Formats: sequence, structure tokens, C-alpha cells
Amino acid sequence: MLNHLQAKNEVRIAFRVAWNTGITSGLTNISPVVFRKVGSVATYVPEIRWHGVEKSDDIDNGVHWCRFSSQSIQTKQSVISRRIRTTSSGLVIVQIFYSKSAFKTEDELLGLIGQNAFIGHKTPGGVWFRESTLIDLDPEENHFRANVVAEYEYDSLKV
Repeated sequence: MLNHLQAKNEVRIAFRVAWNTGITSGLTNISPVVFRKVGSVATYVPEIRWHGVEKSDDIDNGVHWCRFSSQSIQTKQSVISRRIRTTSSGLVIVQIFYSKSAFKTEDELLGLIGQNAFIGHKTPGGVWFRESTLIDLDPEENHFRANVVAEYEYDSLKV
């Protein structure tokens, strides 16, 4: 059984592994989804910006990237044999930014990777994901956008 911090860490790891390896549902390849920078031969794996870990550098408008955050929603408790069992739930929100200057239709694979990071997945510690939705959003000045919203749940037991 996990505590709150362990659960949030497992959620972040589940996403990071899927994002960095390019794992999508139904595909068994374990190779990164690599993109080429506009006007360059250099390649990159899109950066993950983590909520609460701010960076001083600006985003390069010529690359794709995402912002990850998770929010606890509620915790319910029950008593089993004099021990308190809690079931906690929350939301993961991954904001995906596709550079307009570098965008190709196949780049939308990033949205599927983000969504499929959570579909049918359970972490080693017992966080499981119930729903995962990919939502296309209106573009910004330099980026097309999409959000992945996933629900998660885990149990804790206190003696």
C-alpha cells in the first residue's frame, strides 16, 4: 500500500517511461519517438516540464513539449479489523504543445502516447488508472495544443 507521495511518484514515473520510450497501446516497440528540430539535423525527445519544478529558460518555439501535473481529488476511508483503509483518487493533466513550425500530422502520436500511458495501466505499487481522455484544444500563437486527462486511484492502510 502506498502513501500520497509514493503514489504521486509512481504516476510520474508511469508517464515519464511511456513518454520517453514512445510506448503506445498495441505497439511493442521500446524506441523513443524522436523529432527533428526545424532547420537542423539535431533530434530530440520532447521535454516534460513538471508542475512545481519551474525552469528559468524559455520554451523553444521550434520543438514539441509537454507539462505534467497531478491533483488529488478525494480520499475516502473505512475501518477493516481496527485498521483504517483509505482509497484516494486524483487527476493527471498532461498539456501537450506541438510546435506550429515543426508540426506534421504524425506528430499527433504524442497525444496517443500521453493517453495510452494510463489506459489499462497499474503501477507496481498499486496505482491504477480508470479513464484517460485526449482532448484537442484551440491553438496558441506558436503551438497547437492537446490535453490528456486521466483518473487514478490507490489504496492505503494505516495500522
